[in-house]
Amino acid sequence: MLGPLRMSVADAITTYAQMSEQVFSETKWKGRDSTFKASKLEAFIKRIIATKLGNPNARMMVLGNNEPSKTFICAMPAHNINSAIPRLFRTYQVPKGSTFNCMIWEAARATSATPNIFKPIEIGDSSMQELFIGGGVGCNNPMRQV
Repeated sequence: MLGPLRMSVADAITTYAQMSEQVFSETKWKGRDSTFKASKLEAFIKRIIATKLGNPNARMMVLGNNEPSKTFICAMPAHNINSAIPRLFRTYQVPKGSTFNCMIWEAARATSATPNIFKPIEIGDSSMQELFIGGGVGCNNPMRQV
């Protein structure tokens, strides 16, 4: 919320409280792979992005944009969880290596896909998709990445 959506801390806190009320208000049936509906979270995130940026499918990086704030969102690839090396979804380009320019809502869902809370999410195009299981799994404190 602070980086890609350029929200103030106060606005982010207010928005998070609203999201909590809407997304965490009802649980799914027992025996499911997650406690809460990822579709509710996704819909809420898309509404906020549309309100702030005018496009619910806005991308993390706006190419050619001289964004003063460089931020990233961490998520753990499901296939590589033991390495504790997160995928960084950046708002900026890096000189070496590639950065996948996913949509903001995808990055938000990826970092929220905590096991047993929300189901994992696959991100990528049809030729290469990657499954993510949350940012807090193996990367709760991204200080090493900073």
